[in-house]
Amino acid sequence: MNKLFNVLKKNYFLIIAGLLIFLFFSLTFMSTNGIHFLGINTTTESITYDEMAHIASSYQYDHDMRMVLNPEHPILIKTLVGIPLNLININPTKFTYKSLISSNNDFQWDYANDLIFKNNPTRSEEIIFTARLSVLLINTSLLIIICFLAYKLFNKKVSLIMLSLLVFNPNVLAHASLVTFDVPSLLTTLLALLCFYGLLKNNNAKWAAYSGLAAGIASITKYSSVVLIVFIFIFYLVYSLIHFKNHDFMHKIRMLLIYSSTMMLVIVAVYLPFTYGIAKSDEHYQIYNIWYGHLSLFSKPLIDFLLSFSIPTKALAVWIDGLFITNMEVGINRSGVFLLGHSYDTGFLLQYFPIVFLTKNTIGELILFLTGIWLFIRLTFKKHADNFVEESFALIYAFIYFCLALYSKLKLGVRHLLPLEGTLSLFVALILNNNWTKKIFKIKVSTIFYVLIILSITSTITAYPHYLSYYNETVGGSYNAYNVAEDSNYDWGQDYITLKNWQDANPDKQLYFDIFAAVGVREAYFGNDPSRFVVWYKNNLPSGSFIAVDSANITSAQATRHFSYKQIFNKAPIRITPSIFIFEK
Repeated sequence: MNKLFNVLKKNYFLIIAGLLIFLFFSLTFMSTNGIHFLGINTTTESITYDEMAHIASSYQYDHDMRMVLNPEHPILIKTLVGIPLNLININPTKFTYKSLISSNNDFQWDYANDLIFKNNPTRSEEIIFTARLSVLLINTSLLIIICFLAYKLFNKKVSLIMLSLLVFNPNVLAHASLVTFDVPSLLTTLLALLCFYGLLKNNNAKWAAYSGLAAGIASITKYSSVVLIVFIFIFYLVYSLIHFKNHDFMHKIRMLLIYSSTMMLVIVAVYLPFTYGIAKSDEHYQIYNIWYGHLSLFSKPLIDFLLSFSIPTKALAVWIDGLFITNMEVGINRSGVFLLGHSYDTGFLLQYFPIVFLTKNTIGELILFLTGIWLFIRLTFKKHADNFVEESFALIYAFIYFCLALYSKLKLGVRHLLPLEGTLSLFVALILNNNWTKKIFKIKVSTIFYVLIILSITSTITAYPHYLSYYNETVGGSYNAYNVAEDSNYDWGQDYITLKNWQDANPDKQLYFDIFAAVGVREAYFGNDPSRFVVWYKNNLPSGSFIAVDSANITSAQATRHFSYKQIFNKAPIRITPSIFIFEK
């Protein structure tokens, strides 16, 4: 027994870290793929709205070895997901590279419908499963790297606290296996921040190269990481001018050059194989005919120059072009932003992300975030500077990222805040570690952490499997919070297979549908009879029939038409999932 205890004590970090990473993978995999857990019945999640475009572009990039579809998102995750998709030998679409590149239409949704449903009707589930498993394996691999890098740079406790906050976050679990880029962006952001701390700590060429490598990976994962690239450059310059007085100015410049050149090499190296085979005239045609609106007087000559100069700069031009598209989308005013039961004609809602952040995270995790910030402020005023840099660099970036999110008019859900949540998890881990034995209101910091992480674990387990629709208890929980904020916050089309199963189990019920879905999705799950797809608030249903309505359509109708479903349907709806309502006429 003593030998076993000694082995456990000696290897506790590997055991706990391994368990947490296993839980991350298994909870995500099970909730997405309909595996029962603790007696809770669940169903495989149907393909979500944005996954259609991302799966299509993933396949197209590797199939044609030339990127055309979905240029508004970087290439890294899509090219990795495209490898297994091309290995399972599925039927290709009618769209050839030539037809895609020569048209001024954006065919990503039609391409996706052909690839996933029309041309492979018996293998649709296999395609979606393969793509999702690829993303989950990528995310799990990144999490392992981050875990051990945090251990190397700090210690075991920092690594395990950060890991716990990520694993028991319903928002992270909700998106970790979806074919989107939000969790990879969170993890590559943490990777870049950790490597950057290594540069601050060691101030040598090796860590400058590591920082450039990690920043480059982050920049080809999601375009919002450009903020991180600039932050690292400026923070290092300011910090080195203040602290590295024993190094000459040229040393600081060399470190920044190594960082910048390594980052650029990563971008070019990954983009080049997928842009090499595209003629300059084809690339020019696509940029100026499909996405012309994003180009300004400044960006047009820059793109033209890079396309014409050389093959490596052409690869860089495609990355920069996507960055300009993203900048355009962030700045475009979008009407119909839904928040707290109201639809707004502007995307400039400063209150949107604070409300989403406070309601979509577990109460335990929110209190831990606030505790960390309060500790930092208190210690700063006490001029406690022993660990100021290691605690502050993550918090400063989190603050900058959050401010830019407030400014953005693109209000599509808490997934856009996931890099913020990851950065806050690192910050909280650092400051709790540095104050582990201190007391707040006569309670040890360590005790506060254990109590609150248990609360987060409880919230995460009880939310299973509906992590995408998760809301905390302050707004009534997942089943009662659909009036807070929609889109990927609650209903992203993830519950249509559950609805299909309910329909199959109730063949005697005449069922109609009013659901919001991407091109071809509702037909794939519910058939091609157009008479079954109706608008619920028009009251055009035969008596005794049933209609399934997703929460996206319920809330949008209530917000824009000030029209409640209770005015038509007297009976309480059947709630088969948080996002699906079934009414009887």
